[in-house]
Amino acid sequence: HQLRPLIERSPELRQVQRKYFDEMARMVMQLLRDLGSNWPDRPLENLVSLMLELNTTTFRHMARQDKETAAETYRHWQTAARALLEKCIEGPYEREQRAQRR
Repeated sequence: HQLRPLIERSPELRQVQRKYFDEMARMVMQLLRDLGSNWPDRPLENLVSLMLELNTTTFRHMARQDKETAAETYRHWQTAARALLEKCIEGPYEREQRAQRR
């Protein structure tokens, strides 16, 4: 977190960070596929990207909290992440689209 200002000012470091983020996203997507997700690539990639961003934000938030509050925040994050992951593993994407159109 202390390196963030430096990374933001450096195009080279932002490129390395983006490469790392993209590789993490590919790994998580493959894991979700292995666990049974049949979502199309684009919406699955979007969900994984959102989760990685939320994860980064959550841990940045926890770094500013005392130990007890950070532990509570982490439990909340685990609940939210589990719900998002289960959604793309257990529920077909097409059904979600139809439900939103109604």
